[in-house]
Amino acid sequence: MTIRSFQQNGFTITLLFLGWFVSSMDRMFINIAIVPTILVFSLFAGLSGVAWSVTSLLVIRFIFGLGEGAFPGAATKLMSENVAPEKRTRTQSVLLVAITLGGFVASLGGAYFITQIGWRNTYLSLGILGVILALMYFLFLRSLVMGLFLGKTKKLFAATPHS
Repeated sequence: MTIRSFQQNGFTITLLFLGWFVSSMDRMFINIAIVPTILVFSLFAGLSGVAWSVTSLLVIRFIFGLGEGAFPGAATKLMSENVAPEKRTRTQSVLLVAITLGGFVASLGGAYFITQIGWRNTYLSLGILGVILALMYFLFLRSLVMGLFLGKTKKLFAATPHS
């Protein structure tokens, strides 16, 4: 083996452990996992409006998609840990329908706003609204976690196995 192959093996092993850590973050930090997904989605939606070339737009949209793609999993995990078992099926159904319907409504709304204020301003507006939403989630989830820590919301989660 050459020095280069040792370096490649070390890099590969490091990436394996890093991948394992990142994939297990939702189990360790589920109450804050949803905020970064919304924040990444929103920031890169806003950056889409200021893209300076086709290449930059493609890179920005790729990272935008990572944030968007992570949201349903984080939302489902958060819902399953914080909703009573007898209400989970209905809540999960509403969540999945809302995600699908949201994409449809966003397409219609996006088309309308693009014709009214232009595509760049539409993306900038989406980014600003998303950052505000992420801030609201952060404040709500932080108070929820602190309430659980202080025992103030114990009755709300009494039916879940994680209480």
